[in-house]
Amino acid sequence: MLRLSHCHQPASMNHIPHEVAPPQDGRTAPETAPQGKPRHSLGTWLALAFSLLSIFLTVLLVEVIDVAATREVEASIGNGPARPGRAGRR
Repeated sequence: MLRLSHCHQPASMNHIPHEVAPPQDGRTAPETAPQGKPRHSLGTWLALAFSLLSIFLTVLLVEVIDVAATREVEASIGNGPARPGRAGRR
């Protein structure tokens, strides 16, 4: 019967380096990149554009509904009774 025992790795396998060496192809590692404005990914820009477009379309829709409702109210007021003092009587 096989008996399983704990597998001990050499110390070099458990060691996590504190510094990351730069890649060999000449690029800079992210940890050593110059600190400045962070670059935003495509997903960030798309999320921002979608959010702004949603806000813009919401405001536009509210304005269109407001204009239509105002015209309807103005038209219904114009169709009201000829004498305002007799509005509640029949």
